[in-house]
Amino acid sequence: MRTAEFLYIRNFAPELWPAGDPRGVEGDSFGYYDIDSSPRRLFLVEKAGAADIRRYLELAVAKRPSEELYVLKNDPAALVNVANDPRHAEDLKTSAR
Repeated sequence: MRTAEFLYIRNFAPELWPAGDPRGVEGDSFGYYDIDSSPRRLFLVEKAGAADIRRYLELAVAKRPSEELYVLKNDPAALVNVANDPRHAEDLKTSAR
């Protein structure tokens, strides 16, 4: 649900990988089979050990929590999930309706 203030996302299967299981299989050592092979994917996976690069890989492929809430005024790219922030508990409750 999106309003002028918030983006609320309810993930009904947070145990699933959104971009495919990262474990490799024969012939492909780094998984993420729901993302087309590309130089960008290869770069993110190969450089995932670097903290500054790892963040971008996780934004693209990490498992998501059950609920996500983003304050669009402060975070228009929806990168900072505030669903667990007690200051936004009421906003989360209102958005989840």
